[in-house]
Order: sequence, then structure tokens, then C-alpha cells
Amino acid sequence: MQKEANGIGNIVFANVILESSNNINDQLEKIYKMIQHFKEQNLNYFNIEIVFFNEDLQKQLTKKDRKLPYNEFNFKHIDDRAARFYFSFESEDAESVKELNQLKSPADLKQYVKVMN
Repeated sequence: MQKEANGIGNIVFANVILESSNNINDQLEKIYKMIQHFKEQNLNYFNIEIVFFNEDLQKQLTKKDRKLPYNEFNFKHIDDRAARFYFSFESEDAESVKELNQLKSPADLKQYVKVMN
């Protein structure tokens, strides 16, 4: 980390198919744990973007679909999106640091979820 002038960061992109429409709370718990892990690593920046897809999509996915890169999968199944989660942290931005420190539970992440219709 000391050798890297701009610091170390992580960018996470994921597509998740919800097992049920209520599954979003379980997913927020996993995301919260990921954010806490990143925080413990003293990263200078990180971004997390997760697109959640309707549970019905699971039934129609082909083997080829399952191997598509993140962006291609998103584009192909754009109408099947249920929600999008996005959180970004930058250690040199005071507001960003404040946001990160205000996260005390998975419920605090609901504000970063945008429901798609």
C-alpha cells in the first residue's frame, strides 16, 4: 500500500437474481458485511454496484447467459431488473467519509437502493 501513490481501492460489480422480492434485505446484509470489510482494510476508495434481477429470470437463463460479462448481461436483461444498489467511497472526500461512518446496520443501506420499474 505504501508503494501505491494513489492508494488501494476496490470496484465491485455484480448481478444478483433475487430468490424472492423479499430477498433484498438479505442482500443488504451481505453488502453491509462487504462494506465493513473494505472499511477495515483502510481502502482509499471503493465502489459497489449491484443490479438485482427479478426472480423469474432464473427460469429463462441459458448456459450462455450465465457466462456473459457483467455489462452484456445487464444490457441483455435490462427489462428484468428489479433494483440497483450503488455506493461509492472516497477517503479524500469529507462527505464520503461521513456517509461511510454513518452506516451502522444493513438497514442504513436502503437509501442506496433504487427500485426499477
